Formats: sequence, C-alpha cells, structure tokens
Amino acid sequence: MKRVFSLALVLFLVILLLATLFVGLFGGASGLPLLRALIFMDVTIPVILYGFLLITKHRSGK
Repeated sequence: MKRVFSLALVLFLVILLLATLFVGLFGGASGLPLLRALIFMDVTIPVILYGFLLITKHRSGK
C-alpha cells in the first residue's frame, strides 16, 4: 500500500512540475496567475509531506 501511494505521489509531483514548465514556457502574460499558483504548489506540497513524515516518525518513536 505504501509503495502504491508513493508511486502515485511521485507521479503527481512530476506532472505538477511538467505543468509548471509548460505554463512557464507557453503561458504568456495571461498565464501568470496560474504559473504563480503552480510554483506555490511545487514548493508547499513537498514541505507539507516532509512535515507529515517528521510527525509520523516522532509519533512512532523511531
């Protein structure tokens, strides 16, 4: 189950980064709000996931 979730999460992050690249290259001035939102998500999602990992490691006592 953990491997399936990890694979899905990695796939989601790769698609998110590709979408950011695509909007950055081809979005123009009208795609600027979307680009800002995608960059925000590119930064915050991994930080939140890292925080969840720290919390679960602390709670499990390892």
